[in-house]
Amino acid sequence: MWWGWVKNSFFVSLLPQKLLPAPSILPSSPYILSSSGLTRGSIAWSVLLSLLLLLTSCSISNQPDKAKLYVASSLAVLADEMERLAKDYGSVEPIFLSSSGIARQIAQGASCDAVVLADEKWVQFLLQKQVVEPHSRLLAKNSLVLVGPNKYAPTSVEQAFPLMPPSAKLIIGDPDFVPLGAYTAEALKNMGLYTVLKNQFLSAHSARHASILLSQKASSWAIAYRTDAVPENLHVIATIDPKLHRTIEYPFMRCKKSRLAQANALEKLLFSQPFQKAMRAKGFIL
Repeated sequence: MWWGWVKNSFFVSLLPQKLLPAPSILPSSPYILSSSGLTRGSIAWSVLLSLLLLLTSCSISNQPDKAKLYVASSLAVLADEMERLAKDYGSVEPIFLSSSGIARQIAQGASCDAVVLADEKWVQFLLQKQVVEPHSRLLAKNSLVLVGPNKYAPTSVEQAFPLMPPSAKLIIGDPDFVPLGAYTAEALKNMGLYTVLKNQFLSAHSARHASILLSQKASSWAIAYRTDAVPENLHVIATIDPKLHRTIEYPFMRCKKSRLAQANALEKLLFSQPFQKAMRAKGFIL
């Protein structure tokens, strides 16, 4: 055993005298100063410290790496549920950004195990760059709603927009960079309202930013995802017909350079019954 090795007289001679048993039990050894200025005792302490650091390093390296998941910002309403459930599926590092921001980062070489986007345009972008696997799994769908002041009763979308004063701002996602904005622009154009309302737009750089602008009272009017309106108890005046825009889908995709164990853990987490239940409660369509 290792203690028998410690009793070896050579190793014992390296230990500081204060740590040695009585001379009658173990052979004595002088506490000699070496030519380098170090005592045998200090050398022993250095050896022991090195062993301790090595064991600590091994312990840290054996800890599982976090699974890195890039997620469209409209899924940020599920951040708490994701963190709560992650302990059952492994450590997760979710990164919430706009779909365009996520796609550009991954295309430029950012490490990831899986990604969930909110726009088919950026899904195709990643597929063309060959940085994600070609097969995906549909996680959920979403819808658009018109949010406004509480004094207005829910009505049809055709009757809702005339209620908005010409001086009021309409918070929307940036149509050029944010999926929420792209879907909104498509719906308004199909209703013949895009040009009419254009001067009233207040653009947000992500779906989450649109919610923040609403909470900060930048305006009482907005076109938002239902999944942002439901958790925040926003007053929904009208639901925009899904036929007026492309289907809002969230595909789960593995990155080409993903780690198998981490990617598997992420898929199990996102498609688990508890997480799916949480998504449904937030207004997602499963």
